[in-house]
Amino acid sequence: MNRKAHPMSVEAMRQAFIKELNSFGIDEGRNGESLSSLDYHSVLNLVTIERIKRDYE
Repeated sequence: MNRKAHPMSVEAMRQAFIKELNSFGIDEGRNGESLSSLDYHSVLNLVTIERIKRDYE
């Protein structure tokens, strides 16, 4: 039996990234905007930068 994983929707991934940023203590974007107002790619960019920062702390 070959099962395929059900991929998360873009919105579900965006929400997961926002939760991750919140767990880092981040609740706004670089320019003070609400994370919930940012699109998927902006949130992904922020979470990637924060992950890299934490890897080098």
